[in-house]
Amino acid sequence: MKKIENDKRSLLLVSIPLVSLSLTIIGFLNQKPVLTLISAFVSSLFAIISILISRINKLSMQSNYFRQNQALIQSVKKGEYENPFLKEAEDILIKKGSYKAVVNELREALKIEPDNGKAHMRLGALYFVKAVTEGQEDLLNRAKKECIEAQRSFSDKERQVYAKQALGIVISQSGKNNAEAAKILEEAISQKSDMLLSRSDLGLVYLKMGKLKEAKQYFEYDIKKWPSASGPHLYLGNYYEEKKQFFAAIASYKKSLLLDSCRLAHLFSFWRLISCNARVGCIFEALCLCAEFLENTSKHFKLHKKARVLCILLFLEFGWLVIRNEMAKIARYLGKGIFAGPSILLMRYAQESVHDKNLDEALIAYKKATLVEPLFAGNFINLAVLYYQKGQYRKSVQAAKKALPICSRYKNKKLRVIAEEYLKGNK
Repeated sequence: MKKIENDKRSLLLVSIPLVSLSLTIIGFLNQKPVLTLISAFVSSLFAIISILISRINKLSMQSNYFRQNQALIQSVKKGEYENPFLKEAEDILIKKGSYKAVVNELREALKIEPDNGKAHMRLGALYFVKAVTEGQEDLLNRAKKECIEAQRSFSDKERQVYAKQALGIVISQSGKNNAEAAKILEEAISQKSDMLLSRSDLGLVYLKMGKLKEAKQYFEYDIKKWPSASGPHLYLGNYYEEKKQFFAAIASYKKSLLLDSCRLAHLFSFWRLISCNARVGCIFEALCLCAEFLENTSKHFKLHKKARVLCILLFLEFGWLVIRNEMAKIARYLGKGIFAGPSILLMRYAQESVHDKNLDEALIAYKKATLVEPLFAGNFINLAVLYYQKGQYRKSVQAAKKALPICSRYKNKKLRVIAEEYLKGNK
């Protein structure tokens, strides 16, 4: 049945442009400019739609992307080490269900027993998660109040320290008083140095304060200390984004997803992974991940609306790259091999990275560009130039050698001259 529907659709896409083309010819011969113009417009429109549909069909054909990256998209590992504050809310909601019901239950419990530190911590965690996921900033003040009450109510010193850590996390989330948050978290660490992921929480505050070096040290410390935790990799990805090293950030977010033991960390890692792929010019990857993100998040999640808008923009950009790919083919056969096709966005990111002296980032971008568009000699020449700048002369020569046959095939003399220069340039 699906095959019949596809055949009908294909017949429609072929027949309408043919009819439009016939009308264009008739209008031209009979000197009817309006008919000619309308028919030409319809022909062009359906030609573009046909190209887009043929490419979009590859989205279903290339479902191997998801199969190969199944571990990345799902939580494969359940981490042994979890942030007790954030995990608290998730465990309650999974076991009890409705957010409102659980909050009301905890409030009733606190009326009977106002010094129940555990109930205060749980209520604070619920307020915090609700504030972060749905953007209800007013709940952060309630979460802060509950953490203070929990700290006061606990008689056990270890639990007091965990309440202090939670308080620092809540204050840092608002971004209004990072110095206070840093002070509280530093005190918590001094009281219990082996506390779970406390240095990552402090590192995130330092990152917001612009102390990048200290932040990175804390993230790397927790990665070694708690190898199954996802949070430090998420925060390290944030650090790389601040440094404009987006491919390094992508690697960190992927690790965070593979090690994911906290749904909140999973969602934010997933979102940042989409954003970074879009930023470097990997539009197809970003589009696939964005569709997966929308399928697996609630419409109440504050990033869901942004994801819908981003998905539309990515789809349009993907369509533009498809059209540009067809134009690049024509340009190559006309001997205009300098025209870049779908690798143009990766090239732009590589050039930005070279300007910012992030040569490793530029190298990854140019390598990906050669895979996306292997018949564009310019990508191999850019790679040769970059290897030369890094002092890797043998690799520079190898990249230049790959450019030569492409230049000869499409009779591009300008690029051939440049490639030949780098063939001589090994030291």
